[in-house]
Amino acid sequence: MAFDGSRNYLLALELLRTAKGSDDEEVWLRAAIGRAYYAAFLKDRAFLKDKDRDPNVPTNASAHFYVREAFRNSPDSKRKDIGDDLLDLRKARNKADYEGEYQNLAFNAPLLVAQAGAIIAAIDSL
Repeated sequence: MAFDGSRNYLLALELLRTAKGSDDEEVWLRAAIGRAYYAAFLKDRAFLKDKDRDPNVPTNASAHFYVREAFRNSPDSKRKDIGDDLLDLRKARNKADYEGEYQNLAFNAPLLVAQAGAIIAAIDSL
C-alpha cells in the first residue's frame, strides 16, 4: 500500500504541541512548518497522479514546481487557490529550513499548519 504523505499533517500538529514550553521551541516550530508543507504537497501530488491520472507528475525535486503550477494554471478557481496556497506554504517551508531569522515564528507556525490542513481539506473536496 502506498504511503499517505498527508499523514505528515498529524506529525505537524504533534510538533506544534511539543514546541509549547520547550527549550527547543524554534526547532519544533520550524519542523512543524516543514511537515505541514510536505503533507499538503504530497496530498496534491497524489491527487494529480491518482485522480487526474496525470502521467507526467515527476518523482524527483522538480515535482514541487510541477504540482504547484498544475494547480495554479487550472481554469478551476478552487484548484488555483490550492496552488497559490501551496506556493505560500513552500516559501514558508524554505524560510523555516534555510533562513537564520524567522520573525514571529511562534505566531506563524500554527497558521501555516492550519493552511496545510485547509489545502488537504480542499483536495478532499474536489
